[in-house]
Amino acid sequence: ASDVRRLEGAEREAEMALLLSRMPDSESALAHARELLAFRDRRVLRHERVQYPAGQGFFHVGRGSSGAADVDYLYDCGTTAGSNAMRKSVGHAAHAGLLARPDLDVAFLSHLHRDHINGLPRLRARGMMPMTVVLPYLDDVARLITFASDAAHAGSDDDGGFVQEMIIGGAAALRDLLGVERVYEVHSSDGPPTGEPVDAVGPDAPEGDGPEGDRLRVEPFDPSGVRSTGAGVWAIGHGNPFVVRRTRPGRSDSSAVWLLKVHVDEGIPGARSAFIDRLDDWRR
Repeated sequence: ASDVRRLEGAEREAEMALLLSRMPDSESALAHARELLAFRDRRVLRHERVQYPAGQGFFHVGRGSSGAADVDYLYDCGTTAGSNAMRKSVGHAAHAGLLARPDLDVAFLSHLHRDHINGLPRLRARGMMPMTVVLPYLDDVARLITFASDAAHAGSDDDGGFVQEMIIGGAAALRDLLGVERVYEVHSSDGPPTGEPVDAVGPDAPEGDGPEGDRLRVEPFDPSGVRSTGAGVWAIGHGNPFVVRRTRPGRSDSSAVWLLKVHVDEGIPGARSAFIDRLDDWRR
């Protein structure tokens, strides 16, 4: 990471020298060159990401930066390689690596298989659990299928029942077990899901820090397509992407610097039908 920072610093010095070579030698020219570079930095999005070696599973951390403001995200955190592998990976994320203990703003959970979520309690124990989580909405049939699949393949993974609590409880489990404050459940439909319309969700959106009060905030692109389904829980269609916006103190406008398109796979319809048929057979 230090080598990357040194390289970026050298590139900036070279750009500064090039700008100054094209301008009169004066303090105003120097100030103008700095202003041009600052404007360039505000218009460019840098993306750094780290895939941690969790074995069979997924643990990915990334950072989007615009100027000196940034937003850090988590994409899944789990493994079937055992608690020791997860402990090492989370420890590395906390104390070393490219991002050097990121202040995570938002977590995206692709699905609720244990090799993608069973590391979340360890992340929380390290003080790194984001307060905003985005995950797929599961109806009752999907929860039953996921729960049954996990019960059949859990093996010797001793997570204290966390994964099955997550499958059963969803947003409530995130709040009760991990202290999460905001949950977005993404539906497979493109349009707004059912629920109470929300006028605005911006004030509660997670924000990353920046200079002079600059912020990058993560929020739904179209707030009118968000529905409240409970305290701290919102429903959103997967046709409504999340957006990273730059905001500045004292200004009502904001600029979008990054769109995050969330896709929810409806699963194999045949598998759902077969599962329901088997349940019907069992009931008979």
